[in-house]
Amino acid sequence: MLVLTAGRSDLPACRQALESLCQTYWFPLYAYLRRRGYDKHQAEESTQAFFAHLLEKHELQSVDPAKGRFRAFLLLSQP
Repeated sequence: MLVLTAGRSDLPACRQALESLCQTYWFPLYAYLRRRGYDKHQAEESTQAFFAHLLEKHELQSVDPAKGRFRAFLLLSQP
C-alpha cells in the first residue's frame, strides 16, 4: 500500500509515503551496491541518483503489485 501511495502524486499522503519508502529502502540498495563492488562513495552516489531518477521520472507510477514485490522492482531497476 505504501508503494502505491508513493506513486500517486494526487494523494495527500504521497509525500509522506515517498519519505518512508526512501528511508526504508535506501540502506538495502546501498548495501546491495557495496556487495557488487562499489566503494562507499560510489554506492552512496549511485543510491541517491537512483532515488532521484525514480522520483523525477515518476517510475513509482508504473509499479504493479500483480507483477511481484517492490523489492524485485528495485533490483530490476538497478543499473
